Amino acid sequence: MTYRTARRLALLCSAIAPATALAQTAPPAAPPAVSISDATSADIVVTAQRREQRLQDVPISVTVASGESIQKSGTTDLVSLAQRVPGVKLSTDPQSNHINIRGVGSGLNAGFEQSVGTFVDGVYRARSRTIQAGLFDVERVEVLNGPQTTFFGNNTIAGAINITSRKPSREFGYDAQALYSPSDGEYSGLAAITGPLSDTLSARAAVQVSGMNGYIYNDNLKLDEPHLRDVVGRVSFRWKPTDTFQSDLRVDYAHNRDRGSYSAEVTGCPPPAGYPAARGPCAVYLSQHGGAIDNTLDFRSLAGPSNFRLDMVEAEWTNRYDFGAVALNSITSFNHEKSSTFLNATPLPAFGVAGYYYNPFSQAEKYDSFAQELRLESQGGGWLQYVAGLYYSHGKLTSQSVSSLYGSPSVGAAGAPVTSAATPIETNRNLFQTDQTRSAFAQVTAKVSSALRINAGLRYTSVKKDASRSFIVGVGGPVASLADFVPLDAATQAKLVPLVAGNQAPFADPHTTYSKLMPSVSLQYDLVHTLTAYASFTKGFKAGGYSDSNGPAQFDSENVNSYEVGLKGSALDHKLFFTFDGFFEDFKGLQQALTTVGPTGANVTTVGNAASSVSKGIEFSATLKPSRYVSINLAAAYIDSYFKDYRTAGCTSLQVATLGSSCVQDLSGRATPFAPKFSISGGPSFVVPVGGRYQVRLDPTLFYSTSYFLTPTDDPIIAQKKYAQVDARIGFGPADKSWEVAVIGKNLNDAKVIASGSVLGTAPGLAYAVLQRARSVAVSFTLHR
Repeated sequence: MTYRTARRLALLCSAIAPATALAQTAPPAAPPAVSISDATSADIVVTAQRREQRLQDVPISVTVASGESIQKSGTTDLVSLAQRVPGVKLSTDPQSNHINIRGVGSGLNAGFEQSVGTFVDGVYRARSRTIQAGLFDVERVEVLNGPQTTFFGNNTIAGAINITSRKPSREFGYDAQALYSPSDGEYSGLAAITGPLSDTLSARAAVQVSGMNGYIYNDNLKLDEPHLRDVVGRVSFRWKPTDTFQSDLRVDYAHNRDRGSYSAEVTGCPPPAGYPAARGPCAVYLSQHGGAIDNTLDFRSLAGPSNFRLDMVEAEWTNRYDFGAVALNSITSFNHEKSSTFLNATPLPAFGVAGYYYNPFSQAEKYDSFAQELRLESQGGGWLQYVAGLYYSHGKLTSQSVSSLYGSPSVGAAGAPVTSAATPIETNRNLFQTDQTRSAFAQVTAKVSSALRINAGLRYTSVKKDASRSFIVGVGGPVASLADFVPLDAATQAKLVPLVAGNQAPFADPHTTYSKLMPSVSLQYDLVHTLTAYASFTKGFKAGGYSDSNGPAQFDSENVNSYEVGLKGSALDHKLFFTFDGFFEDFKGLQQALTTVGPTGANVTTVGNAASSVSKGIEFSATLKPSRYVSINLAAAYIDSYFKDYRTAGCTSLQVATLGSSCVQDLSGRATPFAPKFSISGGPSFVVPVGGRYQVRLDPTLFYSTSYFLTPTDDPIIAQKKYAQVDARIGFGPADKSWEVAVIGKNLNDAKVIASGSVLGTAPGLAYAVLQRARSVAVSFTLHR
């Protein structure tokens, strides 16, 4: 990238990125810089096709947020960044995290690959937990909508999140930010420094320390939650001994120690009209404590203790050789991720045997991976351009969970004489898996005329998986911990396993290979110099695999045929930049997981392939800059995502209460989870000169979403209602942005938005929800050189 292009990108991103959120394709604007009169949104450079291109030249729907806008808004993780993006839903959950684009994502099972892949500098992060690693010191974040299989592989069937970190500079520079919010004790401190170490070697180091004291009051524990303590760091080096060779080394580290991460609020105890009388943990709570729960979502919780821990180390070594007509790129990476989650799966202070909480649950995960990619790219501006490459990765997964049955004394009694009704029975399920992925891919772009370009891509992927499992019944302690778990003898386990809906059999086929040839083709036509139309077809694939569940369940591959048409362009002498696209995605064998609490209180997970689903809709964005001091931004998405044919779905809480826990329902034609029909984000941005040298920058933003379900059962008692959120930011500093002091307000109208939630099968009518952050106001101070 030339200096002029890089400068344009930096200035432009500051001009069009939002203060608190992303926008579809062209982000909402922050105040424009004072020297960008000749820049347009079409000059934004992205790597959506693994090489630097103008946003207007990429024939896919892309969302971009600059690193400057992310830092300005005080955003410290991907979940916060995506909360106000039309068509995108990211949130955390005790079993695994939700990553959804256009209403499509993976279910809650450790055995699933992610439908939306996350990449940092081209390196794939396979596990959903890594979205909780801090987002810091980045050049930009691109959200790629729809399958991205040609360049990013089989685990991007719904889309990809492509993060580009800031690279070492040949000139000395630094970035620093301090942020504090008295409303919930949020704090963040960022420091980064870069510069040359020699004539050919540069380095960059960055660290971010962030945390929060909490915005939910736990009446049971008498604490504010969530209590977050997170640290992330990065060291990177760039060695450029000649004009034709460049080598980059990056090492990332993440360390999360979070308490009260799943401080859920309960509704439906006692159950509403139409449900049977209180059962299970709800009945136990009412008998032990008396009186009803407030049954409203009001940032007050009765949950027991919970925590989340994450440790991650990622190393990447990238080399680029420029041979003139072609360039060879090599990316070698290693990733180590270890996480653990603990909570009381019944989020209220009901107590079972031995005086323990009703149903503690824990899950631990460890994943190690190695990957190597070689990519050959054509250089120059000829009529024929190409990219071709090979990819290999190897991963090793260990997932272990412990689920307690302290609310079911009858289970202990069934194991007599070894156990009794007072015995704290637990189950321990384990999944051990290795995976190997081999891919070859290529894309050719032919410039048929000055206006017409044809792109044809092909990727062949073969995924081999080997897995084993175990399901053990034993005796536990006060918390669901592997350290306290003591297995029972084989004879007693044989009595108890059927009672807890378990199965100790191995996988029927522990060695499987999934292969697929995935073509893509697109046409681009420049209607005029500033307006490009495109149409594309992509075939996507996500491998099948092994379920982390009570039984030896396996699931097959998931496939999609995706069609998209769109327009990208500028008008009014580059004062207006807009995008418009329509899409239709047809999924076959959609992988789904359903976790319920069985009759004994055990977590029962069923996994399968929903017959088919469809996601279709339109997306629109526009950025208007009538003057250098004013910009107006709008992004909207209409998405109709539904199960096309799903006749064996799990039941709603009311259906379970009336038909029994073994019932199924037909969800054909019903909405998929995390799929609001309509969402919109936007607002004006203003710059007010003060005294010639200084500026006041004002950025209000509104985000609106219609209602959507949170579980694959479409249960109405755990659905998100339509809502709006209002954010605002006001900053003051010099025009060159060398420093700035700002006040940042988020969710100023205190909207109640559910991040994750579910129902309890043993307590019909009871639902629980973890809310996103309440209203907050923070003060930040930023330095930049």
